[in-house]
Amino acid sequence: MSDVFNFDFASLQQNLQAGAITEKKEYGPDERFWKLSRGDDDTGTAIIRLVVDENRVPFVKVFHHQFSVYDPSKQKKRWFIEPSPQTIGLPCPVSEEWQRLYNEGTAEAKERAKQFSRKIKYITNIKVINDPANPENNGKYFLWEFGTKLLDKFLTVMNPTENDRKLGVQPVELYNPMAGANIMLKIKKSAGFFNYDDTQIMSPTAEYESMESAMAEIDANTHKLQEFLEPTYFKSYDELKGKMHFVLTGTKLGAETQNAQEAQSNGTDVSGMTVNTGMPPAQNAQPAQQAPVQQTPVQETVAQQPVPETKPAEAPKAQPAATAKTVSSSDDDLSFLDDLWFVRG
Repeated sequence: MSDVFNFDFASLQQNLQAGAITEKKEYGPDERFWKLSRGDDDTGTAIIRLVVDENRVPFVKVFHHQFSVYDPSKQKKRWFIEPSPQTIGLPCPVSEEWQRLYNEGTAEAKERAKQFSRKIKYITNIKVINDPANPENNGKYFLWEFGTKLLDKFLTVMNPTENDRKLGVQPVELYNPMAGANIMLKIKKSAGFFNYDDTQIMSPTAEYESMESAMAEIDANTHKLQEFLEPTYFKSYDELKGKMHFVLTGTKLGAETQNAQEAQSNGTDVSGMTVNTGMPPAQNAQPAQQAPVQQTPVQETVAQQPVPETKPAEAPKAQPAATAKTVSSSDDDLSFLDDLWFVRG
């Protein structure tokens, strides 16, 4: 096999944090991302193919925060939806607020802390094979976000259990352009929430004429996933703190007089940042599935564990997000990725 397929996984691990990235968009949807369209019956189906980026990275894991506070004066919600710098081990004011509330130890504080729990999503490149609702997307490459439940489904196919292997189940390298398989992605609404439980992995097929032509096409059309692991992808600590303060209180951070007046009138804990909107805690803490339409319909919540307040989580220096620990029924042991085609060469 030609050198184009020789992939130094160790070098990638050491250099994931290096290099320039495209400037992060602040307003409007990122047109690089594909989303599965839903019909009037809240269902949708499309066929996609998972592909690596030009650095042979299959996917990355990103923490993010998503919550809202209802503003009765405007009769609408103020939303906080931002990726968390804890993804790369940097301090995050939202995670610190979760920590502060959790450390209070009371049942009420722990319930309030759930509002600030970090969520998890994975980002990968895909090739759209058949998008019935948007046929103009067919054959094009996009970025795509997915959650832990879909990751579990993919990992089960890529790395079957020993018992399944004894029964004849063969692993499928989903990211292999010549020996992988298309995915029939299905979304439906159940019990008020969207899920991908009916998603199916199709039979393995070669999607390209040759490995050489496949990689040439993939390299020319995919987006570098390293972008989502760069410090510049995340807002600064002060920006995040200011935005959080505004969402929780309706005022800009630093407006001490106004905050103090509001604290007297509505019971705001100014020092702790947690606001009493006059609504029950369960209504204040909006679950990720109730995000606006433009957000990914399914999000996964990470069960955060207490960490010392004075010492932020340390960034994994030599681990790409693809091999990082995640919440998964299979414990997300991704060591088998070291044996896949894009690593072996």
